[in-house]
Amino acid sequence: MIILSTARNISPEWVENVYKESPLIDDMIVMGEGKDEPCALILSAAGESAVRAEMALLEHRLADFARVRRIRVIEDIAGFRDKFYTITGRPRRAEIEARFLETLYAAA
Repeated sequence: MIILSTARNISPEWVENVYKESPLIDDMIVMGEGKDEPCALILSAAGESAVRAEMALLEHRLADFARVRRIRVIEDIAGFRDKFYTITGRPRRAEIEARFLETLYAAA
């Protein structure tokens, strides 16, 4: 569970599953504990503009506070999985947040 600074609670898996319905999104890691809005790393071979367009088509299914605007697209999917996923294929969320969270909020 992610608790935003606005006191809204978000299940990252809920948000991820909605956006991962897009064939362009291989995987997604939603973060944002203590921030004003969620952010995400997106594993996709498509470019950022294509991913954003796909996300816009799906976001109507999410509450406004759960919609992800701050993203970083990771195109080296295999390399990222080797470095930040467990042997069973689950993302190491704490490690990913420690590495990427602040840069996602500094970028915009």
